[in-house]
Amino acid sequence: MLTVSGAKAVSDCCNGYIIFSNSGSGDIGIINNSSNNSSNSSEEYLKHVDPPSLPPRYDASKFVVTNSTIILNGEKQSFSVPTISYLDRTLVPMRELFEKLGTEVIWNNENKSITVKTPTKDIFMIINNQFVISRGHTLVIDVPPMLYNGKTVVPLRFVCEQLHLDVEWNGNNNTITLTSKGDVTLGEITEFGLTYYGEIINGKYFDGVCDLYHGTGENRIKDYRGWVYSDGYREATIVYDADGNIESYLPVDNTGMYYGPLTTNDTNNSQTYLGNITNGVPDGYGYVEFDSGDYYYGFIKNGKKSGQGVYVWSHNSQYSFFYSGEWENDQANGFGTHVWKDGTFHIGNFKNGIPNGYGMRYYPNGTVNYDYWT
Repeated sequence: MLTVSGAKAVSDCCNGYIIFSNSGSGDIGIINNSSNNSSNSSEEYLKHVDPPSLPPRYDASKFVVTNSTIILNGEKQSFSVPTISYLDRTLVPMRELFEKLGTEVIWNNENKSITVKTPTKDIFMIINNQFVISRGHTLVIDVPPMLYNGKTVVPLRFVCEQLHLDVEWNGNNNTITLTSKGDVTLGEITEFGLTYYGEIINGKYFDGVCDLYHGTGENRIKDYRGWVYSDGYREATIVYDADGNIESYLPVDNTGMYYGPLTTNDTNNSQTYLGNITNGVPDGYGYVEFDSGDYYYGFIKNGKKSGQGVYVWSHNSQYSFFYSGEWENDQANGFGTHVWKDGTFHIGNFKNGIPNGYGMRYYPNGTVNYDYWT
């Protein structure tokens, strides 16, 4: 459950991972890879093990420099860092672009957070976290703010949605043209006994998160939903509990970013999912937390773990600690590393969830076994 407290959000799930925390690290907190300790102690081993196939939650080494030209309201812009691509999303330098649009940007080095102040709202975000607070609403973005060469970069789509820009891409000359949609004000519209309150563009349509109230005037009652608009069209619904905490983020056409409860083919059944869905099914990059306490982050195809990913077993698991590597059809298939709670770990090929083929197995007493598993 995500709770919002002032300008920060904290979570009692996921061990602080992904959900906002005061530290703002966004790290999984499983492994300390700062040293290679040769101690025979299982406890010491688990502190220092650095499996070679463990991918970071967000990997800056996967950035691809695109060097796109940005034209803002008819003027060519220059920035201290280039545009880049990550997971097929264009990322742009945040502070420089936001300030060119007349906003104030405040950096908090202690918790690696950014607050953007506009005339109609404050936007709060933390490096490497997909949850963003905009005008008091918690939103989910597909790629979080990240650091590149010491500068914060954010998805271009996020910038356009939050600062109300139209975007045009010209692939022939690698140019991105951004144009402000118009005057932005806070206002309300009342229709059929419902009152909608939010940011209005040119006095004509909503853009961003719109609060929904039943009734009008002083006696109106706020609904448990918030509607997310883009260019006047509803894209998603945010559902809150009685305390105002976000329970789910639901794309209108069941395709796009999703946050909330989900049941798929996995034997753990009920789960909380954050990531991309297609036609209501997880598909792309995502994070899953199961009722058992286990969690997975990595690539998913048609509702099943597929591609690079990490599965971490809960504290209730008697044997396994985590598996990191290749997946296919919801099982470990390909090259990977499996770590057990007694300090044993296996590096090699896996088939249908078990070691299969050549591999190396390390034991807590220092023994190393090179063998072929079937």
